[in-house]
Amino acid sequence: MFAVSALGYWDYALLNSLSDKHDPQRRRWRFSPLSRQHRQPVSSPPYASLIPSYSCASTITIAASHYYRHLFGLLPPSLSPPTARRPINVLWLSRAKLDSYAQAHNDWSNWRDLRHIKNEPELIKRIKDGMQELCDTPGDFAGGCVFENAQDVPESWTQPTLDDHPTPIRFATLDPTVHALETQIHYVGHATILVSSHGGALGLSLFLPAGDATIVELQVDGVKGNWHFQHMAAEMGHRYELIGITKNVNVDDVWSAIQRWILKYAS
Repeated sequence: MFAVSALGYWDYALLNSLSDKHDPQRRRWRFSPLSRQHRQPVSSPPYASLIPSYSCASTITIAASHYYRHLFGLLPPSLSPPTARRPINVLWLSRAKLDSYAQAHNDWSNWRDLRHIKNEPELIKRIKDGMQELCDTPGDFAGGCVFENAQDVPESWTQPTLDDHPTPIRFATLDPTVHALETQIHYVGHATILVSSHGGALGLSLFLPAGDATIVELQVDGVKGNWHFQHMAAEMGHRYELIGITKNVNVDDVWSAIQRWILKYAS
């Protein structure tokens, strides 16, 4: 009985919380607990228009994301207040404090050392400077934008865009080591572009708005072949980009990727 109820909830969450657009000609099969028929052809779900046909988006994974987001008070994008322009929130998941703690408490390992970024402050500065330059350069951003450092004004992270204002593009850094789980989910749950080196913190991508976010993962050579978060992104209908790095990250390469995604959301 619970399984049937859960499936009913998943279908409801999936069909009602994403895009209102879908192709009525496409059809799929699903279990329909309401009709008590094991197999029943129904129209393709609304999220189909948000997810490329070649992706392996998973109904179950997307529904699980909606369920866990709901537990922490996060609404699906379609239930958020309508605005003329959506804010674009770029979130960097930092490992700096975790690495510092591990080094100071004799918990350093080859695996940690392999993924340690030596120039993280330079990378953060390049991203923030690039976002500011993007808004300062006329014509680069359709309709204009304003850069907001959510690190300085945390409450701005969740604020909607006013119709008669330029689109806010915001940046924040989150180090899961020093924040409660609720705070971590709050920031990730309102992120548009999630940027991180390969690590367990990327599991927080479960709380991104399904089918509506981008993950940019940085990997050193020794991590190549670990596709966990690429698969997770595909199952949730997210966009995904992998950038190969060294311990001294080429900050311009990372910013170029982030800039491309920002402009895609703006178009």
